[in-house]
Amino acid sequence: MLLVVAVVVGALVASGLGAAIAERAGQAICAIAGEGCATPASAATSEEGLRDRLAALDPLVNSAGGAIDELAAQAQAAIDRGDLEEARRLIERLEFYRDLFASGPRGETLSALVSPTDEEFAALVEQGTIQADDDKTNRRYFQVPPAPGQGILVMDLFIPDENAGPLLGDGRGFENPLRNPDLEETDSRVTVIIDRETGRGVIVQSESCTVSVAGAGFCNEARPISINGDLGLIENDSENDATGEGINLDMTNNYNISADGDGVQLDYESRNSVSPFPAISGDLTFQPDEDGDLSITEDDRDNFPAYATYQYQPGEEDQVIEHNDAGSPVELITPPDLPDLPNLPDLPGPFPDLPNLPDLPQLPGPPNPPNLPDLPDLPDLPDLPGPLPDLPNLPNLPDLPG
Repeated sequence: MLLVVAVVVGALVASGLGAAIAERAGQAICAIAGEGCATPASAATSEEGLRDRLAALDPLVNSAGGAIDELAAQAQAAIDRGDLEEARRLIERLEFYRDLFASGPRGETLSALVSPTDEEFAALVEQGTIQADDDKTNRRYFQVPPAPGQGILVMDLFIPDENAGPLLGDGRGFENPLRNPDLEETDSRVTVIIDRETGRGVIVQSESCTVSVAGAGFCNEARPISINGDLGLIENDSENDATGEGINLDMTNNYNISADGDGVQLDYESRNSVSPFPAISGDLTFQPDEDGDLSITEDDRDNFPAYATYQYQPGEEDQVIEHNDAGSPVELITPPDLPDLPNLPDLPGPFPDLPNLPDLPQLPGPPNPPNLPDLPDLPDLPDLPGPLPDLPNLPNLPDLPG
């Protein structure tokens, strides 16, 4: 029977009938044989194939809701009006989000960024710095102009143990910041995620801890985050601050983020939360090429901590933009600027011209000393008489009383 079906399929292809019929028959052969066949690209992008792909995304849409639900509705509307290319693009993006959301704890962070509706996300932006319930992380949401096609940009900052100094390191090396299922949010000092498709972004900071010495060490919650000079709403949390005085709001971590044309510029100054210095700072620009692949075109950053920067795009391999090893934290310590000395007042003037002094007479030179007479030769001394007689032995002295 399989042979007969195969002959029929061959006859259909040879006769010039539609390739879609041949593909369907081929799928039937696989089903009869009890084997799975990869879905041909043409079937996956046909109207029926796109409907099947969209239906397979129902678990994602039902669990995420919000913007994901709206995206699925847009894909369905594109299929209904016959715009299959737009539907394919939207479905591919949904599949992209589905895979990343399921990747682990960092996927949950991405879901919290992408899934809210526009109104819900605007409320998150308005909140300012949001403290996690366990105080181990905080975050700040922001919005920049979107650039569809560039996917998701992630910059991951972490401290290797060997470069941590008195601070507690993150106990890790370079990892894929979104895909690794073992990476928690607290395994990085700072993570910046920007979804270029929507223009939504989030900065996640972790608390800082000191190395434990003889069982003594402490942690302190991360500092508030300022975005483009806007501190947002923040409460001074004295209960969970190690000093008991609350975080000094003048010592916020400052991030300036802007999108100029197709590129993204990030300028930051960030401090750990257990000491006011040193701060890490940087200024860098990401620009896309004609394919939407981002690269760093301007870079002025401290060589601390370590940086892992990735770009994720639907239907593409994850792009490693950089793996930058951490230098020494000592490099961050710079001497403070000394205050400028006050300007000395101008002396009153002009001063009067002093009179010329008269020329002094030349002093006479010292006289030459007279020649001294030669001294007479001294006579030779006589030899001593000898040999000398032996001296008598001295009597023993009595012992002194104790």
